[in-house]
Amino acid sequence: MNAIPCPAHLSAFKTAQSIHRRAALIRVQADALMSHSIVLETYHRACKASENHYGAESWRKLAHHAREEAELLYTRANILESYIK
Repeated sequence: MNAIPCPAHLSAFKTAQSIHRRAALIRVQADALMSHSIVLETYHRACKASENHYGAESWRKLAHHAREEAELLYTRANILESYIK
């Protein structure tokens, strides 16, 4: 039996492995952004409770933006992984 893998198959395997690694990294970044958006949302609620309307609006916008970016990263990771299925 030939124990040496075909270079074409090895290259495809390494490409798939690289894509999985990249998608996992993107998901970790998205998770970090999502948890950060939760913190920003608590700042928003604290400002709103203290009737600091300008601060509340700023924190709300930042939390919303962080959530949107996290969702985009999740989508990007899903698209990357769909290429190798």
